[in-house]
Order: sequence, then C-alpha cells, then structure tokens
Amino acid sequence: ARKRPELAADVLVRKGFLPLELPPPFSSEQLADCLSALPDLGSLDPKSSKSALFSIPKSWPARRVLSVPNPLHQTMLCQEISAHWNKLEKILETSSIALSTPTIFPDGVRAVSRQVDFDQWSIERFQRSSDSRFVLRTDFSRFYNTIYTHSLPWVIHGKETAKQDRSRNLFGNVIDTRVRNTQDQQTIGLPVGPDTSFILAEVIGARIDQDLGAELVQMRGTR
Repeated sequence: ARKRPELAADVLVRKGFLPLELPPPFSSEQLADCLSALPDLGSLDPKSSKSALFSIPKSWPARRVLSVPNPLHQTMLCQEISAHWNKLEKILETSSIALSTPTIFPDGVRAVSRQVDFDQWSIERFQRSSDSRFVLRTDFSRFYNTIYTHSLPWVIHGKETAKQDRSRNLFGNVIDTRVRNTQDQQTIGLPVGPDTSFILAEVIGARIDQDLGAELVQMRGTR
C-alpha cells in the first residue's frame, strides 16, 4: 500500500498560514524556516490574541472578511493539526459526497487544496444527477463564521466522549483551545483564510455528510 503523505507543521505555516488572496510581498516563509529553532511550543500557555482582519470584494456590494492570526497561536494550531493529521484524514474520508476534501498536492500552492476543482465539480454534479428529474441545491450561510468551536471535539471524538472528558487528553479539546486562542477566546467562528480552518470546516462537513447518509440511504450528490 502506498504510504499516505504527512502534513508537516512547517508546510502548514509556509503555504497555509496567510490567506491566498494576499499579494506576494506577504509571506510566511521566514516563520516556517525558524520553526526548527523554536522551543517546544506545546509546553507554553500563552494568552489569546486577536486576528488581523481585512476585507476583499466578493460580489457587489458584499465583501469577504479574511483573517491573519497571531503567528504564535497559529503555529501552535498548525503543530496540533499536523500531529493528528492521520486521524483527521480518516474522518475526512468518511464522506461519500465531498469533492472539497483537503488533499496534499506536493507541488501545490497551498498546504492542502480541494480534492476536485470547481470545473471538475460541475462535471461530477452533472454525472451524478443525469438520471434524476429534480436536483436539490442548498448552501451553508456564513459557514466558517458560524461554526461553534466546541463542536470540533464533538465531531472528532463523539459528542458524549467529548462532554465527559474536557481535558487535554483529547486532542480535539486542544484544537478547540488553539482555534479560540487565535480569536480572543471566541467560541463562534473560524478564521477565514488559513488552511487550518479549511481542514477543520471539512471535518465538520464530513460528519454532516455521515448523518445525512444515515437518514437518506440512497443519497447521491456532491458537496
């Protein structure tokens, strides 16, 4: 069997820290180069920070607000996700309809990218619905901005397990803390822009797909 690629923390920092929409002069290359010289960040317990926010045009007249998290707290989150990437990847693979599954492409611009690009997604959608009379389309409104961070350990470990153990023994609890530390301890929303948020949002999406599949036995579709 082919060995699964690992998601290294320095790659998450180098390629996935800053939003893609930032121009080339903004780079996290030097921060990634310094990671090996830093002390064990897991032993630190720094106070939370606020992300720097900026907006870009989305569709007139709306704008999209992107985040640049504090480098220390974002690096700690990257390290935690990297350490448990194999477990998170197994959750991502449980979805039968997701086409946006975070995937490692060695030559990719980002640390992880969608498994299928938007052009291919359209083809997949047509193929899976070609023999159906009706297509149901829906959308999550402000998905990243409305995610409850405490739901992360719920979807990673199971709600009952996570509620019984709120300690650092469950890495989902640590991820929850790391995310909140990037946004002044807020429990609502994920920073929009970093690849870490993309990964965690897709983990939640995969669990939603599982629940839908349990209710709709012959479910076909794409996400």
